[in-house]
Amino acid sequence: MSVAKDLDIVIIETAFDLTLENGWRAFSLPQLAHAVAEKTSMSPTLVRAHCPVKAAILSTFERHIDSLVLAEEISFTEQDTARDRIFEMLMLRLEAMQEYKPALARISRDLTLDPFSVLANGPTLLLSMSKMLNASGHSTTGLVGIAETHGLLIIWASTFRTWLTDNNPDHSLTMAALDKNLRRGKKFLNRFKAPLSLKLNPMAKSKF
Repeated sequence: MSVAKDLDIVIIETAFDLTLENGWRAFSLPQLAHAVAEKTSMSPTLVRAHCPVKAAILSTFERHIDSLVLAEEISFTEQDTARDRIFEMLMLRLEAMQEYKPALARISRDLTLDPFSVLANGPTLLLSMSKMLNASGHSTTGLVGIAETHGLLIIWASTFRTWLTDNNPDHSLTMAALDKNLRRGKKFLNRFKAPLSLKLNPMAKSKF
């Protein structure tokens, strides 16, 4: 693991610890930098340069989760439908986030008062959804691919909210919500993409 990767993880874990103590909005970046500096050999100034805004912490976290999921040895069979594959990828993503769930729940509450971080993290999260689609065998190129990526982001956001309050060991509420959201997403995308898909490619249709 690279030094930058190690530093990213320390920043994430330190920021989440501070969040659990006083909330996402309560700790300052200088406070975070000094806390990280105590755990590493880097100076607070270098830490600040690596993480200049709080939104960068969230984006770094999303990329970290992506790397954990994509490092998994996932084997799909011919019997797996497109929705089965997407379902598997998103559940793996939630499993990778499980240890951070208490902090993520607090951050989600606090982000209602921090719209900048929400907006700034949007492109990174959208890229994460593109990675999940690609890993499940979907193309994300072209107008149809862009529409499916944005649609999956909506599905993810809704499922994520359910997951935050799902305390069942088997994550049954989360899985039920994800399945329901994927089914709704398929109907929605097929309805609004049908004219475009048929115009561009008569054989094209949503894979959800």
